[in-house]
Parts: sequence; C-alpha cells; structure tokens
Amino acid sequence: MAEAAAGAAQALEGAAGAVAGAARQAAPVIDFSANGFWGGVTLKITDPRIAAGIVVGASAVGLALALSRFYRDNRDDADDAIRDVIERRRRRRRRPRRDGGEPQPDPEIVAIEEGSLYVHVGFRTEDGYDFFSALYDQEYIQTRLKAEFKTLGFQGELKVILERSQVPGREEEERAGRVDPGVAEMFRRMRIQDVSFHPSTLLPESESGIETASGYAQSEVSSEDVPDGPLRRRRLRLQPYRDSPTAKRLIQGSRTAENGAELLTGSGYTDPAGLTLLVKGIIMWHRLYSDHCNRFLYHLSYLQLDKKQLNHLTSTQLEHNPADSSCLFLQAALLPEGDSRVARLRQTVNTILQNGEEDPLHPYLHNISCMLAFSIWIATHQPGPALAAFATALMYKSDCPVRTLFWTAMCSVDVSASDGIQQFHQYLRAAPPCDEDVSHAHYRLTALYGEQQPVDREKVETHYRSGQEAEKNMLPGIGVAGWLKDAAKKAYHRATSTNT
Repeated sequence: MAEAAAGAAQALEGAAGAVAGAARQAAPVIDFSANGFWGGVTLKITDPRIAAGIVVGASAVGLALALSRFYRDNRDDADDAIRDVIERRRRRRRRPRRDGGEPQPDPEIVAIEEGSLYVHVGFRTEDGYDFFSALYDQEYIQTRLKAEFKTLGFQGELKVILERSQVPGREEEERAGRVDPGVAEMFRRMRIQDVSFHPSTLLPESESGIETASGYAQSEVSSEDVPDGPLRRRRLRLQPYRDSPTAKRLIQGSRTAENGAELLTGSGYTDPAGLTLLVKGIIMWHRLYSDHCNRFLYHLSYLQLDKKQLNHLTSTQLEHNPADSSCLFLQAALLPEGDSRVARLRQTVNTILQNGEEDPLHPYLHNISCMLAFSIWIATHQPGPALAAFATALMYKSDCPVRTLFWTAMCSVDVSASDGIQQFHQYLRAAPPCDEDVSHAHYRLTALYGEQQPVDREKVETHYRSGQEAEKNMLPGIGVAGWLKDAAKKAYHRATSTNT
C-alpha cells in the first residue's frame, strides 16, 4: 500500500511538473504574414488561478485537466463559441458581399490548438487589430467566453492571456497604452458585461423623442419670411417647427449649402469658398450615402449644380493646394461606396488633422469620421473595423453626435442583438425630439426584442407604440421605410398574440 501511495504521489508530482513545464513553454509560432494577414496574436485560455500562480502541484493539474477535458468533449461547440466571441460573428446570418464572395472576418481565428488551448488570431487590417485590442483590454473576450462555456456545461473560471503579438510596428508596445481611448470608451458605452435590460431601463416618453413636432410648432409663417433659394420649399415646410433642434439644423444646413451654390454659380464655378459651404451643408443634413450626397448637389429638387464644372473646380483646386480638405471631402463623399471612398475619406481626415484647427472643416471632424466609419461598414461588411472607426468619431467634439450613435447601433446589430439593443437605447437617450431616426430606432427595438427568447411582451409593445407615435409626429418630408414598419408590426403581432 505504501509503495502504491508513493507511486501515485510520484505520478502526481510528474503530472504537476508537466503542467508547470507546459505553462513555461513558449506559445507555438504562426507566421501570420505568410497566411495573408497584416498581423496577429496568440492567446491562451487557462484557469486564472494557474495564470496567477495561486495554485500549483496537484491542484493545478486538476484545474488544467478539467478545462482540457471539457474542451475535448465539446470541441466543435467550444470552437464555435471562441470564433463567435473573437470574430464577433452572428450564427444566424452574415451579410453577403456585393461581389458575391464570402465576407472575410477581421479579426479571424487562424487556428485553435487542443492540448494547450492556444488561439491564433489574425488581423487583415490595423482597424481589425484596434478593434480586437478593445475587446481584449476591456475583458470582453474573457467575459463572453466564460458565459459561452458555461452554457456548454463548464462551471470553472477562465483567464484569457496574450501570449505573443506579431503586429507591425507595435511589438514593443505596453498593453496599457495600446488601445485607442475612443475605442475603449465605445465598449464602456456598450456595457461589455451584456447586462440584460430591466423594464425600468425603458426610456420614459420625455427621453425617447415622443415630445413631438407639434410641441415645437409655432404660428404659421408667411412665405415672405422665407428667403428664396433652390431649397426654399423644404425650408418653408420646416419653418413652423424652427425651434426644434432638428428643424433648426436642417434649415441652417439648407441656407449654408444655398450660399455655397450661389458663390459657385455667381463666380462661374471659380470661387473655392463655395466648396466649403457645400461641405458644411452636406454635413448638417447628415448625408452619408454617396447617392444622397450626389442627389443633394445635382438633383433638380435640390441645389441643381453643374456636375462637370464642379468636378473641374475641385480637381483644379487640388492641383494648386493638395491639402484642401473641402475638395478632398467632396471627391470622397461623391464616390460610390467601396475601398476608394474609404481611402479618400481617410486622406481627408488625416489632412484636417495635419492642417490643425485653422482648417475650416476641423470643427466637423466628428461628422467626417462618422462618414468614414459608415463607409468602412458598407465596404467591408464587417462590424469590427467600423465600430472602431465610430468610436474614433465619438472622440471628436460634436454638438450633435446622434447620427454617429444611431449608425453605431445599426452596426452593432451585426455583432449581436444585445449589443444593438444597448446602442439603440444610447441613441434614444441622446436624440432630440423629432430627430429623423427616433421612430426608426423604436421600430428596430421592437423587432430586436421580438427575436429574443423568451419574448418580453412589454418591451415589444412599448417600442412599437413609441415608434408609431414618433412617426406620426415626424417633421415634414421625413419618413420611415415601409419594410421596417412591416417587420416591427409582425414582431408586435407575434408578441401580443402569444398566450401569457
């Protein structure tokens, strides 16, 4: 018996030594660049007590074996969980690319090694790396993995450790200084712990935009009080609501753009000052899509500018002054959604930053960065890089950040329903009454809450009614897409027809 006990003890010590040796062993090396990646990192999933050296010997062996056994028995599901958390993918669906190809995640899991639970993560772009850094440094990956593994039956603790980094130009960085503070702030806003919403967190009507346009309506305005201009009809319809922050912004944006158009046409398209005013008008109208920007400048119902002459002026001006941010922005905004638009918008932002506060577009860095983030999302179909760019946009001062908050919420839906819900609530808290997207946000929340299991009937009903009320009281000329209303209506009927 004594010999058997001694043998068992010796075996256990040997196993403990093996565990300790494995802990000291360097992480396996993967050449990320050879696999077509910009850079990459290697993570290790382990028990926090082993990582901290709190437990050693037999206890460490037991903890290590428990995690290894769990992973071996649930490998397919565990691999899916790791990919879902780090690649931020949704199992239900992924938006197809316009060229018909398969969307490429960024970051992307390159390999998962069974014995040691090393996870090799590749980055296609620097944006993908910055997004991952925020996930890691805010302990999002660790928190979500623990929750995912728990649903698979693992009751232990998890620690995710950065073992090796192969990131161009950043190998010697300290982790504490690596993450863009705007990206970190974004994840604080997203409430990384994924806390469920309690009914008490639903917005009261005073916070949700249900203070209606009629609350701002003033006495009828005589048409003589509204100056002439190509956008006069639009300004005239908004004039009764001119104390509404949204109407005030749209009216001011219209007059600014009209002044720019007048400078251009009056000078025979030779006065570059008109270009800056056009840019400010586009920004104040919250135009993001290329088609919307082109329509704003050239359509008969808008500014009716001459496309050929405007293009000639911007090109000529850039030949004389390559750092003219207004010309760079106009060229970027009018490009179709894609990599070229993203590149030109990046150039615009960098030029404004290099020019400093003297640049006429410096006060609009927030808005231009929002357009860049939006364009990244449309071009890449990946929420990660786009959310990192939206976070950067929120770093810049803005009197009206609601457009960025709204599109952050839209993008977050591609990450997960819970992230989207949190961000739409964030938008609704910040949005002024009569903002263009208040009813849209409520209808989105109706559909998102309707997809949850179990369905929270109270939240579905609340947001559907709020969406209807906000829609009825929207400013003139603003509407909601029919397909979105239909989706919200279906979610509402499903929820209210369910027996409770």
